[in-house]
Amino acid sequence: MQRPRRQYPPLFGNSFAFKFKDQKGCIHRFKCGTKTLVELVSAVTQRLGLDGDKCRIKLLYEDNEGDKVLLASDDDLVGEMNHAKLTEWKLILLHIDVPGTNKIILSSKSDISTMQRNVWTSLRAGILAGTIAVASIGVMVYLKRSKVCDSPQG
Repeated sequence: MQRPRRQYPPLFGNSFAFKFKDQKGCIHRFKCGTKTLVELVSAVTQRLGLDGDKCRIKLLYEDNEGDKVLLASDDDLVGEMNHAKLTEWKLILLHIDVPGTNKIILSSKSDISTMQRNVWTSLRAGILAGTIAVASIGVMVYLKRSKVCDSPQG
């Protein structure tokens, strides 16, 4: 027997709640009554205090698997909003990519800790690769010298 499905609270028109964290760590939560990506980007740039004409940002959302997925079209936005409503999410967590800065504005402390872990993992891998390279060169030099010393002189 299936349990009764809880109804998602109705929102005004096409509005949906969005949430993101800015570069200063302030959390922005707002409802946006749109199904167009241009209007959502405009709402976010306004909250960030950016000039929308000069700064083109890209919006990404976090899906149910934790991946950051680019919102590239109005269809992407509508699809994510419909998915969020069907899965009874109360909001969509946004991530903001500011082109030209090579960084994504992180949305949570877990994103920062994940990034720090990735940096440390990369650093450890680099150190390990360097150590292996130096050890290999040392072994090759040793073998070459031992062959020279062991070879009969004529």
